[in-house]
Amino acid sequence: MGGGLSGWGVVLLALLGAGCVVGEVAVEGRPCSDDDECGPGTRCEVASRRCVRRALADALPRERAADQSARDGAADHGSDVRASDQRPPDHRPPDLPPPRCDDKLKNGSETDVDCGGSCPAKCGDGKTCALAADCSSAICQSGTCVAANCTNGKKDGSESDVDCGGLVCAKCAGGKACIAALDCASKICAANLCTTPSCTDKVLNGTETDLDCGGASCPKCGTGKACSAASDCASGVCTNKVCQAATCNDSVKNGSEGDVDCGGSCPSRCAVGKKCNLGSDCVQGVCSGGTCAAASCFDGVKNGSEPDTDCGGPCALKCANGKSCAVSSDCSSQTCLGGTCVNPCSDGIKDGNETDVDCGGSCPANCADGKGCLVAADCQSQVCNTATKLCAAPTCSDGIQNGDEQGIDCGGSKCTACGGTYPMLYTWDGGAFQFESDLFPRGMLGFQYAGGYLQPNPNDYYLLRHAPAARSDGLLDLRLIEERREVDYLDQARLYALDLPAGLDAYAEILFSGPSYLPPDKVVHTVALPLREVAGATQLETGQDVTSLVRERDGQSLTLSADRNDMAWSTLELNLGSVAGATQVKLVIDARSAMPNSPAGYQKASALELPGGNRTFLQVRDASGVWVTVPKSAAALPIPKEFPRPFVLDVTKAFVADRQKLRLGFLYKTYVDAIRFDTSPDQPVTVSELPLASATLGYHGIDARADASELALHVYGQLVSPKPYSYFPGLYTAFTEVTTLLAAVDDLFVIFGPGDELTLRYGPAPAKAAATTRRYLLYTHGYYKSDKATGIPLAVEPLPFAAMSGFPYDPLLESYPGDPLHQSYRSTYNTRPQ
Repeated sequence: MGGGLSGWGVVLLALLGAGCVVGEVAVEGRPCSDDDECGPGTRCEVASRRCVRRALADALPRERAADQSARDGAADHGSDVRASDQRPPDHRPPDLPPPRCDDKLKNGSETDVDCGGSCPAKCGDGKTCALAADCSSAICQSGTCVAANCTNGKKDGSESDVDCGGLVCAKCAGGKACIAALDCASKICAANLCTTPSCTDKVLNGTETDLDCGGASCPKCGTGKACSAASDCASGVCTNKVCQAATCNDSVKNGSEGDVDCGGSCPSRCAVGKKCNLGSDCVQGVCSGGTCAAASCFDGVKNGSEPDTDCGGPCALKCANGKSCAVSSDCSSQTCLGGTCVNPCSDGIKDGNETDVDCGGSCPANCADGKGCLVAADCQSQVCNTATKLCAAPTCSDGIQNGDEQGIDCGGSKCTACGGTYPMLYTWDGGAFQFESDLFPRGMLGFQYAGGYLQPNPNDYYLLRHAPAARSDGLLDLRLIEERREVDYLDQARLYALDLPAGLDAYAEILFSGPSYLPPDKVVHTVALPLREVAGATQLETGQDVTSLVRERDGQSLTLSADRNDMAWSTLELNLGSVAGATQVKLVIDARSAMPNSPAGYQKASALELPGGNRTFLQVRDASGVWVTVPKSAAALPIPKEFPRPFVLDVTKAFVADRQKLRLGFLYKTYVDAIRFDTSPDQPVTVSELPLASATLGYHGIDARADASELALHVYGQLVSPKPYSYFPGLYTAFTEVTTLLAAVDDLFVIFGPGDELTLRYGPAPAKAAATTRRYLLYTHGYYKSDKATGIPLAVEPLPFAAMSGFPYDPLLESYPGDPLHQSYRSTYNTRPQ
């Protein structure tokens, strides 16, 4: 065969060129993990994890070994191979140089010039190929490399799944087949399936900007991590594609900041109106609802110009001893030493502003009779003789509650008994003005209880006890007189005629709270006459059967608690008898309270009251027979008033299981004349409002009481002389016609005080229909200040107003309207100084 390759060599090269080895089937392109999985003539390429051809240099030794084996076999079996076919060892031509992949020839195992086969270069589109592994596209069709197609809906070429993975196509989504991690968009191939990118897979994939952080769904990246936008970073700051640490000047709210570059660990505090996490984030130290609030005297923080928390400086409350101060006026003791409020009133000498030794002036102790004084407040008697400058003994005509008096110049061992409070109403019945009751009793300003200040309710609905008679001009005449040392603020007074079907009567509720106005038919209930009597009544604390005392309205009262200032809880258990089938159950209660009239009495009431400031309760039995307290949303038992005011209490929704028994609890000393009930459903009532023809304010004087008991009534026209009470200081409404001030609830008040009389004339009344009964209901909207109020100035100012959050209110946050209308009202009407 001359100097060429042996016959076996030619065969071997031909087989390698076809991608085969003798006796073996080509496995090129098969996925693999090591060479043993690929078979002869191929090896496992580390980078692609696929079987590829061995280089020609790897194949030739095998070819030579096979050729030599053939020769040896022939010799062993006596073959007649000719000597001319055998190349003598000493004269055999040298081996041809091995093919190379850069010799510009198609030789060796190449499928095309310098590509395919064992060459590292793959053949381009259009070149000759034997296997897919010969082609850069990994697709060999009919011996020719063709372009990859990643959109044909087939798994072909080097794809690991349909139209994805491999060398050319896009990476595969989660759940698609894969051979290596590079096939997957998530860069994770597990059990030959691509995983879905997650924020915990410890691979940078998905929309992540750094390992498991950033992008649309992963947690924000920490400082130093890669980012593409500020939203990728926990600090909100991305500079040069790297997340930066939070700082106090990066114009971003980050770190512990309450708002942008303020609060938290930043030296700058956040201004009022900025966001905050804690009070310490804010300039004023107050974080309310996540927003920095302005300083006030009720925020529990030392801020503004306060020398100590919520006291001194601009605050009405003075600082107690031991609190910080700037000047003596900051202190309740009126003494500021070394920046601290101190008490100089216990050193046994007359110093500071004391009017006598350790008494008077700013000292808490008032001076005894005969001790020095400058003003009444220096004295225990509250009477300072202006000529001698000595404290004088109490009298029953000094206009002050002192000595053992239970009120101003009333009660105690020397003075006549005390009357009630609030402005009093009188009705002209054709022959005289009859005493009715007090009005808007829940409109008290500055009434303090254990939980704070009671929210005033200025709305009052009073059903007249006496039938008013028309004057000669057809008008009905009502009089409203302040009989005590108080100041009243009346905003509106409306009179209604109620026409009921014959055989019915009406009673009004006493409201705890509610909107500014309710139509009369929402607060009035009808009852069928005669009212039903209770089957039984027991006072639980004494075990006494009191049925006979509460069955009828006869003036014979059951008394609960012996002392108005040393009260205790009293409970009445009522047995209504059978009320089966009743669609409505309404109690009609005729009772009066003797309210506390001393500081000690009010303190004890506050100590005994139930949570929420409740001084009454209503209880029923549940299905297990256990007594449970009725929520106010179902039925609320009001405190009986000091003057006659029978009222209705609808208990229909109060019952849980037992509809026969219920319990009523009273804290104040209470006189119960009658408790009756009705089971008829409410009937429609015809309501007609009478126009307010005129309203005039003038002076009347203080009326005497009918007797000296705690249940005293006033007698119109029997005046006490001289006037026993003084006005609170301030500007009152002039004695003039004030009809326009009572037209609406608009904070345009008629302001009046002790002895002042408001004459109200309504009508004429509409004609009454036949077979009906007429009652009259007076609605008033008003407030009052009493000398029983605590913690507020006993003066006309500050004025209340309908939109106030409570009383007292913070003047830095809210105030009486200052628009032109209200300014004109004050300058026109409120011109009477006292």
